[in-house]
Amino acid sequence: MNLAWIVAVLRPRDIAPHPNFTDSEYDSQSVARLAGIVSGSRYFRDYGNSSELDEGVRNAELSLTTDGIRVGLNALVREIISHKYSDEARISALGLLACCAAAELDDYDTCDLVLDSLLERVDDRTHSGMLLRVVLLLQQSLRRQDSGRPYESSVAEALGMLDRINVKRIGSFRLSPGASVNSQESLTQLLLSLRQSAWSLSPIELQLGEGSPTFPSWQEVVTTPKSDQGFRLDQMRASEYSRHVSEEFSVLFQSRAKELGGRSAPSLFNVALGLELLGNSSVHEARKEHALLRLVDLHKRSPIDPREAADAIRLLRHSNAKSELDLALEWFRAAGPVSAITIDARNILRSRSKPHMIREVELRVLRASADLLSPDESAHAFQLACEVISAGGAQPPYGSRQIAFARFEPAWLAVAQLANAADLDEAAARILLGTAQSNHPEAENELWDKGIGRALIHLDWDKVDSATKCEWRRVSVGMRAIESVLAAKLDSRVGEINSIQSLDDVARQVNSVISGSPASGVLLRESAQLVRKSLDEIRLNASRNSWSLRSVDAGDIAAALIVNCDVTELWTDLTNFLIDTRLTRSDTSRAFIRLAQYSSELPLEVVEAFKRSSADLLQVATDFFDNRQIVPYPAALRFLAAHGLLEEDRLFALVASLAGSRDSSSREEAAHTIAAIAGRSHSPWAVSLAMQLSHDEEVNVRAHAARALVACSSSQSYFAAAVIDRIKSMLQDEGILVPLLSIMEMRNVGGVPDQIMQTICVLQESHPSLRVRRASSRLISESKLG
Repeated sequence: MNLAWIVAVLRPRDIAPHPNFTDSEYDSQSVARLAGIVSGSRYFRDYGNSSELDEGVRNAELSLTTDGIRVGLNALVREIISHKYSDEARISALGLLACCAAAELDDYDTCDLVLDSLLERVDDRTHSGMLLRVVLLLQQSLRRQDSGRPYESSVAEALGMLDRINVKRIGSFRLSPGASVNSQESLTQLLLSLRQSAWSLSPIELQLGEGSPTFPSWQEVVTTPKSDQGFRLDQMRASEYSRHVSEEFSVLFQSRAKELGGRSAPSLFNVALGLELLGNSSVHEARKEHALLRLVDLHKRSPIDPREAADAIRLLRHSNAKSELDLALEWFRAAGPVSAITIDARNILRSRSKPHMIREVELRVLRASADLLSPDESAHAFQLACEVISAGGAQPPYGSRQIAFARFEPAWLAVAQLANAADLDEAAARILLGTAQSNHPEAENELWDKGIGRALIHLDWDKVDSATKCEWRRVSVGMRAIESVLAAKLDSRVGEINSIQSLDDVARQVNSVISGSPASGVLLRESAQLVRKSLDEIRLNASRNSWSLRSVDAGDIAAALIVNCDVTELWTDLTNFLIDTRLTRSDTSRAFIRLAQYSSELPLEVVEAFKRSSADLLQVATDFFDNRQIVPYPAALRFLAAHGLLEEDRLFALVASLAGSRDSSSREEAAHTIAAIAGRSHSPWAVSLAMQLSHDEEVNVRAHAARALVACSSSQSYFAAAVIDRIKSMLQDEGILVPLLSIMEMRNVGGVPDQIMQTICVLQESHPSLRVRRASSRLISESKLG
């Protein structure tokens, strides 16, 4: 048994060829080549004739590539389960790489097949055999942890066996001519790395206690020095970050230095691979860092390779990085390529088909892909989410604890969103109804009510049977969040309000009116009185330098009462509230945004008040509730512009200052403002700025610029042909946001040009998003009716 093979994958620099100590005989050996591959060193050269390489090493190298991972993995598995090998160390090293490739594909059955086959054949009566068994047990533990299965017994066995291994009883083997240690010293450091990997997998409750005869205490864990392999991986990580910053500096400051072959993309692949092979649980953080660095690089590329994007999503999922995963999914849905999401979703459906393997992160990917999958795939994902609910909710990361609500809500949301895509709304409504009627100890608390309410919003209630709707009406009594959703979705008298006691009641009353229910004069007068009191209270607190966030926005409700319920008596109170510069932007922004969409003329006294205060309003400073330092105040600018309360030259200067900002949020606000005024303005500068912003690198900017161009195309003839061509091009954007907002704006303005309608017909048939296809279909139907 040649343990150089194990060292080649777990401490590759001890075995890999060194550029300063060339030795053609050594450097051409397959074990040296394998170490060079795993090390990821930029100085490694392909020594020797590759045709003479060990076939297993060739397949291992293939398994580490995007294009060859499945071919390489399948070949490695065939060799491992054939039992036609003479060196257990070699086949175990290849088995570790096979497990890394299989885990990358979420194929934990293959991990089990490989590890069970290897563990069966390891002779642990020798010290070399015990070392091999420890390495395999730690790999088994990590893969079981990744797939939501118990693994503590494997860790305990590995720790017990580590105490019995004596490196002096293990034969020596040849290291790289450039190695700074001998084989015994290399193995000693390897044992420390393996012990720290086992500790990283140890149950946290035992570490926080006094430890156990098998598992260490936390004091032992934190006081033991890191192995030199741990330091090597840290050095690789730091070196890659340093290189990335240096290259970014050269780009930003426009270095004219030429590089042969160009710059390589930053990558922490080999850092994560080193921890994967060691079976160290800290690989979760390395996966996350690897994903984030890749996403930062992808964000600057055009076009983006969907496979690379899908792998970044997979890495975030495997690291259980929920907030970062949400941001990535949202960005790829908006900007594309959306196929990155479907690639990972299909991998989940193919390989994580059991409820115990489905965590919240898998459900988030399935939700994001709901309208991107085929009907059969959506139905499959729906069934899997239902099984997760039956199994007690999403599985928490192994070894952690979560309250029941935190496990169930992701599954409720997944069921509702997937049902909408698979036309299974009736089934979803019945499943969620059963949850609402559950005898679960947490079923009567407010979180449960709000969580189910958030899921119900996503259902298409037109596809739900009347009997199920009646049952929901009965069950929802006393569940305020669910009542509110049903009142809006069913246009029923569920949750009928008899008196106004709070701003929540006012909001429900307004929502009821918006959904078509008749307004009660008495309740509207009570609402106005309560809102007036709330506005005065907020202003009084602000005068005393006291501000706070509120769950219900009094300014927005006041604006809604005026706009939607014709409660014009609130105009004076709301105007005084909005021009009070002592208030924070968070107090007034929603009201300004709602009023910007108000199509009727403002009362004369309101117009005069806002004209007098416009300069101060636009300079209202940001507050600690809003970390975006955007001046002028965007919501106020949009309101003032929409109602013609600013001179044209002043408006142009303000919008241009936002459009020319380096900050993407400022440019987005510029596009948003142009879209708000495009239908009313007849100035060519609006079209010019919108056209420029439509080429912005940020998708949110492009999406609102597309809205502005659509509005411009319907109201003026400036650059009409160029505007129409640009709109047609933008409708074919790789993401969802640009075509969706464009179509929504077309429905608002009406009169879509025939050239654009032809592109809409193509979207209806072939866009990957069901949501975009449905929006296109509605627009076509409305155009025919018109």
